[in-house]
Amino acid sequence: MNPLPGSAVAARALDEANAALPPGLLAHSTRTFLLARAYAERRSITFDEEGLFVAAMLHDLGLVPSLRDGAAPFPQVGSRRLVTLFKEEGQPADRGSDLARAIDLHMRWFPRWSAGPEAGLLQVGAWMDVLGRRRRQVPATVRADIDATYPRGDLRRRFPASVIATFGSWRACAGLLVP
Repeated sequence: MNPLPGSAVAARALDEANAALPPGLLAHSTRTFLLARAYAERRSITFDEEGLFVAAMLHDLGLVPSLRDGAAPFPQVGSRRLVTLFKEEGQPADRGSDLARAIDLHMRWFPRWSAGPEAGLLQVGAWMDVLGRRRRQVPATVRADIDATYPRGDLRRRFPASVIATFGSWRACAGLLVP
């Protein structure tokens, strides 16, 4: 398995994910990135590896009870944090907004490739991990290595309740469908 990106912005995102996410959700975020990267490699998709990693690390911050915003869909917590992090790190604003959009779109039923490869890959990686969708499009040995290094635990059973717990308003619910 290739190493995780180690740039300054990637390290900050990983530090923030480590501090905020419970172990199961942190492992999910890491698997999301690794599965998306393996899918991209298998399909020869060119993408911003560092950006996808940062988006994957922050995409589920809104599932953490202390970070929730009951008036907004849970992905917006992570997308807002990504924009702020990129600003603090001196990254281009358009790069941050594109990757934030990837987080906002990751719960859509079908990948939004029109929003960029990172948006499509983040959705594919997250859904691959939670629901198993497209999982067979990554070699079995790669999947096994990822799952052994970052165990799945009971994510599949607990994830729906975590999402439902974020529905503090009609905007939070509707925002998942129409970001």
